Amino acid sequence: MEVEALAWELADRWAPMMERMDWPGRLRLLGEIHEKLLEDLGNFDIYAELSPRFIARLLDRVGNGTITTAEQAHIFANSCEDRHRRASGEWFRRSRGGEPAVVTVPERRAAPRRPVNRPAAFFGPHGDSCEGWLVNLSRSGALITAPNVPDLGSEVALDIPKVGATVGDVVRVASPSFALHFRTPLAEPSLH
Repeated sequence: MEVEALAWELADRWAPMMERMDWPGRLRLLGEIHEKLLEDLGNFDIYAELSPRFIARLLDRVGNGTITTAEQAHIFANSCEDRHRRASGEWFRRSRGGEPAVVTVPERRAAPRRPVNRPAAFFGPHGDSCEGWLVNLSRSGALITAPNVPDLGSEVALDIPKVGATVGDVVRVASPSFALHFRTPLAEPSLH
């Protein structure tokens, strides 16, 4: 079982629902998901490896970069990424005195992702036109979900509104999602 691919698959499955929820609702739903996940896996070691990766990948999709509530801090604390856990710990330290706390989570990428969540068209490695869903976008790449995922290393041209076809290489595949790294970074204004 490829744990990282499963973590991305779970994040892709649950992120659209969680995007519409507040942090207390997300925490409750994660409790239910994790209970079912442990039951379905039937193996605590795999669960213990998968759970923090799933949380990290989910936070890549729904985390907004700022921790403002205890529920949010609890979720960030369970991520496999140090930056998430450190920010959570800082939030709990600052809020100990009863004061409202706000902690910014450091970005791990040189080009931060921005949620897009809209239909996307792209041209596969053989020039075939495909449709999918543009999950997020940065100056250097994009995360796309699609029924037909190109192979790792494939050249893909993503049609970005107000920019046009942008060529990139598939650098990660976790069906039904794939990550694209653009050969030429986008100009910052084209992301809006």
